[in-house]
Amino acid sequence: MSSRDIEDAFRQALREQQQEQRAPRRGTPECPISEMAYSKSHIDRLFNAQARPKPPEQFTLRFLAITSRAARLTGQEPERRRDEARSLLWAAMNPAPLPVQRTDDAEDLASLRHQRDLALAQRDLAEAGATETRLRYALRDAEFLLLTLFQIAGALREIIAGNDFRALRTADAHELARVHDETRRAETYKSTAREEADRVMARKATLEQLWDRARADLQRLARHPDVSELAFAHQSPGGPLTPMPPADLFNQPALDDIAAALAKAHEVNTREEQEVHALQRAFTDDEGFLEPDGELAVLLASTRLASPEARDSALTSLVAGWFHSEAARKAVDRLADDPSALVREHAIEGLSRGWPGHPAALNTLIRMADDPDSSVRHRVPRAVVSSWSGDPRARDAVLRLVGDKTDVVRERAVLCLAQGWPGDPAIRDVLLRGTIDPDADVRQAAATGLLKGWTGDPLVGRAILRLTGDSHSAVRRKAVETLLDGWPAVPATLNAALKLSCDGSPEVRQAAARALAVGWPGNLSTKEVLRRMTFDTDKDIRQHAISVLADAWSGDQQSLEAVRLRADDQDPRIREEVADALAEGWPDDLQSRDTLLRLIKDEDPDVRLSAAFALGREWNDDPAAHKAVLRLLDDRQEEVRSWAVVALGDGWASDTATLEAALRMSADEDANLRSNAVKVLTEGWLDDAHALEAVVRLVGDPSPAVRLSIVSSLGHRPGGDPRARDIFLRLAEDPHPDVRGGVAKALEQGWPETLAGRDVALRLTADPEASVREQAVKALAAGWPRDPAARNGVLRLTDDTTASVRSSAVRALATACPGDPVSRDTLIRLADDADAAARLDVANALAAGWPGDLTARDAVLRMTEDVSYGARPWAAEPLATGWAGDPAARDAVVLLKAVGNPGIRQYAARLLAQGWPGDPTALDAVLALASDPDAEVRETAACALVAGWPDEPLVEEAVRRLGADPAPAVRKAIARAEAERGG
Repeated sequence: MSSRDIEDAFRQALREQQQEQRAPRRGTPECPISEMAYSKSHIDRLFNAQARPKPPEQFTLRFLAITSRAARLTGQEPERRRDEARSLLWAAMNPAPLPVQRTDDAEDLASLRHQRDLALAQRDLAEAGATETRLRYALRDAEFLLLTLFQIAGALREIIAGNDFRALRTADAHELARVHDETRRAETYKSTAREEADRVMARKATLEQLWDRARADLQRLARHPDVSELAFAHQSPGGPLTPMPPADLFNQPALDDIAAALAKAHEVNTREEQEVHALQRAFTDDEGFLEPDGELAVLLASTRLASPEARDSALTSLVAGWFHSEAARKAVDRLADDPSALVREHAIEGLSRGWPGHPAALNTLIRMADDPDSSVRHRVPRAVVSSWSGDPRARDAVLRLVGDKTDVVRERAVLCLAQGWPGDPAIRDVLLRGTIDPDADVRQAAATGLLKGWTGDPLVGRAILRLTGDSHSAVRRKAVETLLDGWPAVPATLNAALKLSCDGSPEVRQAAARALAVGWPGNLSTKEVLRRMTFDTDKDIRQHAISVLADAWSGDQQSLEAVRLRADDQDPRIREEVADALAEGWPDDLQSRDTLLRLIKDEDPDVRLSAAFALGREWNDDPAAHKAVLRLLDDRQEEVRSWAVVALGDGWASDTATLEAALRMSADEDANLRSNAVKVLTEGWLDDAHALEAVVRLVGDPSPAVRLSIVSSLGHRPGGDPRARDIFLRLAEDPHPDVRGGVAKALEQGWPETLAGRDVALRLTADPEASVREQAVKALAAGWPRDPAARNGVLRLTDDTTASVRSSAVRALATACPGDPVSRDTLIRLADDADAAARLDVANALAAGWPGDLTARDAVLRMTEDVSYGARPWAAEPLATGWAGDPAARDAVVLLKAVGNPGIRQYAARLLAQGWPGDPTALDAVLALASDPDAEVRETAACALVAGWPDEPLVEEAVRRLGADPAPAVRKAIARAEAERGG
């Protein structure tokens, strides 16, 4: 996204936030976007490290939300990035941890009860983890013992075969009798080995069942709110592992040694069976912590407690962990009639999220459309559309809410109708009536909905055009935006935008300006409107007009004159925008330079800096520009002096005056000045002895920011520079984790071919800070792929105590060591990680690094039977990418067509067409999904059929049937797919 795109996204989010303020809400309000600094020039300075986010945390999180949505990040990646951003901001804003303040009145009864519950929950989680670990090791020991018994059986078969051959060759009666005796003993031992192996296999099956339950219970307990922040890691058992016969025992398979080994195996089997019985009792004991039915009974009973908060908490737990239980569904269904409106609201969301597609759940939601509380009715449309889109009964329920007496309910119903049934003529007529609703928000929602399913419709276009004369400014703004998106080629749209550019509302004028710039960038009328808007009374409009003129009319002298006139604007943000616009739209122009020379003396420090950077970028061969920026080195503002050095480095890096200024500021008392001096010294002057001496001196600077600046600057230099390498070797031992992490990050860019860099990265894999270890893993994978030492360093971190480090190590193995059997076996072991996200990382890594490998495939197949709701379906995607065409992988994906969640059924249809096109079994599954009750599933199945089986007669028949589907989205999908196939 460009800085302009980000500014527009912030403005759109601001409008949405202002609209949502009218809706009934509970909870803590968000930080107002109007309080954030998000102009294009401010974004540019942020990208160039010339400004700070304002306010830091709220702006950063909103920025991440916008960019993550634009990058289409899914799953846990956006949340992981938000957590990382919070930790970085906390580290930057709070260098030292604050002592925890204890209050004298915290030990009241409620606090004591909470502490007791927390201790019990922590105990239960620890016990569950210990049991799961015991079962995991018991399974491993059983597998090893089974392998040992198979080796014994193989050795005995060789003895028997050899004795049979010797019996045929010998003529000595005494020798023949001895051979027959050995054969009988070998056959007896072979039978004993088979019996012991059968015992191990039976015990292994029991252990696998217990381990599945233990892992499920561990995940269930970890979701408990009282233990959500408790750190928990698997602890290895204190004693040694189960003793096994040494490997060299069978190098000479003497029968006496085999007899001793079988006796030992019998002893181990007996002891392990007793251990399994003890583990089984842990699951069936009435006092045990691993009894799911008991927890369900407690939750069901809690739904009848007198406290609404208790009922609401029980409802949340039922939806999160018991969506597979019919008793849980009935309880949530009953809570839909709860006296508390809050409980009823959450029951609506719970039914939609936990039992999508369930007929009884839909019946309840239809009934709740008549709830007496408007906040409850307000939730019904979105819940119905998210899980029953395309269903006629669901549509009728939402249609009833279009006539609701409450404005926000009508607004939500209008939006959801367009989302769930786009293209439906009856819905279009309802939305057209919504454009004349008494409430302005409903009229806006109607315009938004009509854009989703009826773009280009002349009747709809005329209705939207009428809204440009609406009495409410927000409706007029929405109307012009809708016309631009849906009817851009219509002359009436241009006329409406020109008319609204003189509107009395600033937000309408700004929307009109944006529409003109996007839809008619070369139109002279558009240019004249924007020139006029540079004198608008609203500062946001002036700023937007200046930016658009620089983008769309670069080099135009009339536009330049309009921009230069705003250099005297009273608002410093406008003058700042002028400086950026002059450099962007009119580089090397003398009039632009003269205006910037005036702005570099501005009273506002940000304006002076913007002018300095603009001169450095576009007028770096101009002596007057150079002299003006040099004067800023003596500016009265410390921040201006600091960034003036960077501006000199950008524009005049090889000038001796720049070197002298950087050297002088490298000894300044202010850490920011020293940090910026480092950037200049390392960029163009590291060959200079004085510059190198200054950088080496700053390696011991007391400020971590200065040392981190050295790391960041040197990390972009070409690899192999011995001076930079020596500096990095010193900084790898830095006391601050951010500096060490920066070293690890720079290593993958600086010396990917040298052993010195690799050794530094390996040393950082043992760093006490998890973020440093994580970065070291990435450096090893990117800089030294297939290097044995680097691989071993990554392998060690697959057992790290921090989940993010383990996850990075898993991805690194697939990137750096594809096809390596040791790495593959390590990943297969990690497929049993207690964390569902970690198991998904393993599945993706196995598919990326070992496609076609049957051992890796079997490990991913086991994940499709995962008890975790989140991990089980999504483990199917690696099967489609890594083992396309494999029958076993196909069968695992086919099973997903029977899952209750319609989103997963959509997923199954798409994967089957992706991984098994032309396969008859996959075709049968997708044909079944083409008759799914959910319209979105049918839509996906229709596209999958055309993409995967274009010439099948059964597909042609299904396509004809879906072409007359009652859901407009399905019919449109068929039309698009047929058009793409024809093309």
